[in-house]
Amino acid sequence: MQDRTSIVRQVEDDGQQTIRVVHPEAYAVRDTQFTVHKPEGTIRIFSFGGSASAGWPHPSSEIYTEYLERALAAQLSDRRVEVINLAAHAFASYRVRMIFDDVIGYDPDLVIIYSGNNDFLE
Repeated sequence: MQDRTSIVRQVEDDGQQTIRVVHPEAYAVRDTQFTVHKPEGTIRIFSFGGSASAGWPHPSSEIYTEYLERALAAQLSDRRVEVINLAAHAFASYRVRMIFDDVIGYDPDLVIIYSGNNDFLE
C-alpha cells in the first residue's frame, strides 16, 4: 500500500485560506505556504521532486526555486511571482505524483518536476 500522507494541509491564516507544507520530509521547517486562491496578476509555479529539487542541504535562500523566483520577479515587475517548492526528502516519483495530485487544483501557471533519482530507494 502506498503512503497517502499529504505533505500539505489547508489552514486559516488571518482569515485567509492557506495551504501549508506540514510534512517534516518536505522541509516543513521552511514554512512554505501559499493562498488557496491565487491572487490576481500572480504567476504561480510549483516545483516537485526529491531532496535535490528541495535544495538539500542548502538553506532555503540558496535553493534554485528562490533564485528562479527572484529572477522572474525582476523581469516581470508588473506581476507577483510565486515559485513554491514542494519537494520532499527521499521521495520517489510515485510519491512526487501524489503531491502533484494534492496541489494541481491550486492554479499553477507552470509545473517543474525534478525527480527520478530516488526511485531506486523505493
